[in-house]
Amino acid sequence: MRVSPVARRLAEEHGIELRSLVGSGPGGRIIKRDVLAAVETAGANVEGASGEVTPVAIPMPATTAPDQALAATPGSVVHEVPALESTEVAVSGMRQTIARRLVESKATIPHYQVKMRFSMDALMDLRRSLNEKLAGEGVKLSVNDFIVRACAL
Repeated sequence: MRVSPVARRLAEEHGIELRSLVGSGPGGRIIKRDVLAAVETAGANVEGASGEVTPVAIPMPATTAPDQALAATPGSVVHEVPALESTEVAVSGMRQTIARRLVESKATIPHYQVKMRFSMDALMDLRRSLNEKLAGEGVKLSVNDFIVRACAL
């Protein structure tokens, strides 16, 4: 999140949560004007407040005991899952640049999705029959193979 130093200081002074603001500066940067607008609309300047907090009782839903919630039901099988080993790998400079540019692209360029419905039954039947014929050769066609071919035509 990009925030100008002045905007960060003003947000701290007035108790404004920066994550709740949308920046109007270059590249979506939060600037002084954004924080001042939030102060005016939210009434964040609370100089006259007494600072006292009144406790409020909040009804909580009834919960079951942890042992009851985790108990296996009759007929169920519980398997122990071994912990996976993980290793941390340092991210190269090129990967950092790629990640930064992908995030910047998503934040600054309008995105849209197009959704269409297709009946893929005939394609799936063709794929199944071709995969049966090609099974001896070790070739297995994917749906993506057909889509790429159709786009290339």
